[in-house]
Amino acid sequence: DAFRCIPRAMGLKQEPPGRVERGPPAAPPPAHSIATLCSLAVPGMVINASQPLADLAVVSMLAHTGEHPTVTVAAYALVASTVAFSANIFNFLLSVTMSEVGRAVGGRRWSDLAKAIRVALGTAVVAAGLCVSLIVLSKPQLYTLFAASPGVRAEADGYMLLRVATVPLLFVGRVASSVLVGFQRIRLVA
Repeated sequence: DAFRCIPRAMGLKQEPPGRVERGPPAAPPPAHSIATLCSLAVPGMVINASQPLADLAVVSMLAHTGEHPTVTVAAYALVASTVAFSANIFNFLLSVTMSEVGRAVGGRRWSDLAKAIRVALGTAVVAAGLCVSLIVLSKPQLYTLFAASPGVRAEADGYMLLRVATVPLLFVGRVASSVLVGFQRIRLVA
């Protein structure tokens, strides 16, 4: 199993299944320096800030292109907000499965960790499929809801196809980045 080598490579000990040691309470975790805490926080900050910054760059470029930049920007805004809102609706499924990954790590149950990661990645793919289906099936209602003109609709169709195609990558990327940041935290604390 590919995931079983990760704890060994990091020098972590696996607790045998079903074995619970009773004894004195564990000592509190050691205090960490500001540099250690920043090294834990920076990857999450970068991940959270990258999408809004990318949208800002795209909107500024779109505002300076084409014959009707207002239509282009409106179409992009409609698609970007729809996909972001829909993706955030399904994010709770990823959070639930990622909590199982955290439990396995916290309990040092490395054999359960491999299963939890597979479940999280599978959930990301299924949630992405549901999200894409929701967006595609509700596209006419969204255009009506946003009172999109025929020009905006025509322009948005191309963006919609491209953005919807990236949703599975977005969801799998969220799970993968959470797992990798979690492993970084383990290595720093262990």
